[in-house]
Amino acid sequence: MLFRSVLLVSFVCYFCIQASKTKTSQKCITSLRTLSARVSHVPWVVPNNAENYSSTSTICDFSEPMFEDCCAVSPIQFGSTSNPPELEQLRIQWLEPVSAALLNHSLYLQRYFIECLNLTMAALDVSFQSSYGYNYQNNKEFFVHFFDDLESYMLGYRQNLSQMVDNFFDELLKRIVRLLWFAKSQDDLVIADCISAELQQHSPFGRIPEGIKRMAIRAFPPARMTANALLVGSETISNALNEVNLVYSCHINWMKLRYCKFCFGEPLASICPDDCQQQITLCMNDYYSLDDPWTHFIDSLLELINRLRGSDSFPQVNRPLQIHITDAIMSFQRLFSRIDPTLLKKCGYSRRNTNTTRSRQRRHLYSVERGIFSSVPETVDYFRVLPSLENQTKLMRNEYLSVRSLFSNLEKSFCSPQLLHYPDYSGKSVYTCWNGNRMSSTRLTSNRPKPQPTKPNPVIQRLSIRLQATTHLLQTVLNDNADPDFVPLEDSQFIDRLHSLWDRESKKRLSNPTSTSPSLDAKVPNEYFSGVSNPSI
Repeated sequence: MLFRSVLLVSFVCYFCIQASKTKTSQKCITSLRTLSARVSHVPWVVPNNAENYSSTSTICDFSEPMFEDCCAVSPIQFGSTSNPPELEQLRIQWLEPVSAALLNHSLYLQRYFIECLNLTMAALDVSFQSSYGYNYQNNKEFFVHFFDDLESYMLGYRQNLSQMVDNFFDELLKRIVRLLWFAKSQDDLVIADCISAELQQHSPFGRIPEGIKRMAIRAFPPARMTANALLVGSETISNALNEVNLVYSCHINWMKLRYCKFCFGEPLASICPDDCQQQITLCMNDYYSLDDPWTHFIDSLLELINRLRGSDSFPQVNRPLQIHITDAIMSFQRLFSRIDPTLLKKCGYSRRNTNTTRSRQRRHLYSVERGIFSSVPETVDYFRVLPSLENQTKLMRNEYLSVRSLFSNLEKSFCSPQLLHYPDYSGKSVYTCWNGNRMSSTRLTSNRPKPQPTKPNPVIQRLSIRLQATTHLLQTVLNDNADPDFVPLEDSQFIDRLHSLWDRESKKRLSNPTSTSPSLDAKVPNEYFSGVSNPSI
C-alpha cells in the first residue's frame, strides 16, 4: 500500500512540476520526501537491534519543512538514547579491535612464558629428586624461588636478568660447598662460606653461568619486551579511544552526510567520497599525529616478534635450562675434588684436628666414589606439552602488518564504498552524489594531502611521546641486546581490567588442570571495554 502511495505521489509531483513550479509543487516534493523517509527510517544512532528503528526518532522534519530545513538536526537529540551516535560507534569499531588484539596477544605470551618456566622447573624437580634425593629436598625451595624470580621477571615485576643469574649461582655455590663440607656447626659454616668466597674468584662453575647469561639475555628480554610492548600498545589505543572526544558538530554533520538524503527524496543516492574524507579529516584530525609514532612502534614490534623464533628464542633457551644447571653442578664437583690445600688453610681449616681433617678430606673431597652431586638420571622429557610459537608469531605479524597504517588511512575505515553506498566510478571524471546538504556534481580526486593538526591535542601528544619512548627501548633490545626495565602501565582503569582478566583466566585454568597450553583463539571478554556493540550499518 505504501509503495502504491509513493508511485501516486510521484506521478502527481511530476505533473505539478511540469505544469508550474508553484507552492503546490513544493508540497508535492515535500510529500515525496516524507514518504521516502518513511520507507527507510533514518535513526539518530544505529541501534544494536534493527527492530528498534520504528521507535527511534528520525532526522527528517515532517512539519512542512522548507528546502533548506527539511533535515532537522539538533544536539539535544543525542541525549535521547543510551546508544552512542553512529560516528562514535564507527570510531569504536576502528580502534577497539586493535586494542583487544594487542591485549589478547600479550596475555597469551605471558601465560606461555609462565607455563614454559613451570615445565622446566618440573623437569628439574624430577631430575634432581632422582639424582640428589634428600640433599635436593632440603634445598628445593631455593630452585623454586629462582624460577619464581624468572616468572616475575617475565611479567615485569623484577628487573636485571643478568644480576638474577649471578645471584643464583652465588647462592648455589654457597649451598653446594656447605653440603660437601657437611657444615653443621657454626665453625663449619664459617669455613664453608670462606671457601665459597675464595672459589668465587676462580670460576667455580666454569663458563656455564656466563653461557647461560649470554643465551638468556638474547632470549628473555626480547620475549618479555614483546609482551610489554603489546600491553603498552593496547593501553595507548584504549586511551586514544576513551580520552579523545568528538565534538557535537562532527556527529551532526556526519548524520547529515549519511542520512539527510532521505529527507530530500534521494534515498538511493551515493555519498560523495571527497566530502566524507573531508568530514573525517576535520573530525579525526588529531589522530593523524599518531601516524609516525605508531608506524615506528609497529615496525619495531614486528622485528621483536621475529626474535620469538629460532635457536636464540625464549622457548629454545628455556627448555634446556635445567640441564645447564646440572652441568654447572657437575663441573663444580670436579673442581672441588681438586681443591688447593692452601685455600683450606687460608680459611682457617688448619686449626682443626689433623686426624679429623684428613678423615674429612678422604671421605668428602678426594673420594673417587660417586659424590653427592654425581649421579645423572635418565633423560627427562622436558619437551612435553610445550606449544610452539611459530604459528602465533605468524598470526601476530599478519595482524599488525594490517594495522601498521592505522592512523594514516582513516578514509578506509570511515569512507569505504560499502558504508557510503557509492558504485564503481572507474572511467568517470565527474559524477553526481550527496554532499550532506544537496545533490552535487563532483570530480574524482586521489592522493589527498596528509592533513596536519591545527592545534596539538595534549592527550595525543602524551600518547605520541609514550609510543616513541617504548619504541626506543625496543630498539635497544634489537640492536644492543639490552635488558631495559619493564615499561609500567599508566591507566589505573586499564590496569584493573588487566588484573581482572588475568585472575579470571587463572581461576579458569585451576578449574581445568588438563589444559596445559594457552590458546590464542580465546578472545578478550567484551566487558574489557565499555560494552558497546558494533553498529549495524
